[in-house]
Amino acid sequence: MQNYLTPEYLTETYLDWKIIDPLIYARKLNQLLKTEEIRRVFDEVTRTYEAIRRWEILEWDDFSTYPKLIKPLEGEEYLLPVQMDTMDWRWDLGAGRPALYLDYCLSQSCHWRAKADLAVAQRLLPEYDWIVVSSEKHTMVCCPEAQLIWDPTYFAMEVSAQSALHTVFGEELDGIDYEVYEPEEFEWTEHTRYIVGIWNLIDGYPEADRLRIVQGMGEQLDEYRNEDAADERELVAA
Repeated sequence: MQNYLTPEYLTETYLDWKIIDPLIYARKLNQLLKTEEIRRVFDEVTRTYEAIRRWEILEWDDFSTYPKLIKPLEGEEYLLPVQMDTMDWRWDLGAGRPALYLDYCLSQSCHWRAKADLAVAQRLLPEYDWIVVSSEKHTMVCCPEAQLIWDPTYFAMEVSAQSALHTVFGEELDGIDYEVYEPEEFEWTEHTRYIVGIWNLIDGYPEADRLRIVQGMGEQLDEYRNEDAADERELVAA
């Protein structure tokens, strides 16, 4: 598979790459998105991304607030990615009933969403060998041999396949700072698992105690920062 990701091959096939239009497979895709298996995968992805966002809120607010959990919509058992989307790209999607797949799109979440996108791609189009390619700026589900990308969120946002390639491999398509994962290899990073674990712990406490626990975490982190700063000053003085 790596042979299809070399700068030479990417440059040669650059204009052939495309992001698949989900509406081409609307009927089969809708059936898939309604299955218990896929809904659970997207629920896991959404909750994991929510954990990361909640941690960011903690840091922005200097551990002075407790970011509450988002609950499933009324009548729904699982969280939907659309519930976590805070960007305004949906405003010009046009009149009429939105396509079902749009509920499963979530901007700024590619590193986590790839797990669900991969599960869908494998079941929707099993004739292709899907992999995950991940760099610091973008993670994408693709079949390099066929120059195909499965990314309904990017498609809905009208991001081109060529832009996706540049984001992953750099403007010259010669970036080497990326990882390739076969389907069975792709998992959350250690940092993501750590953050999810923290929230699983805190959310298990009574609601009345959660803010106090969060504030205590902030105070402990401040102590660590002060100790690190003191050590750095000693090193400079020495």
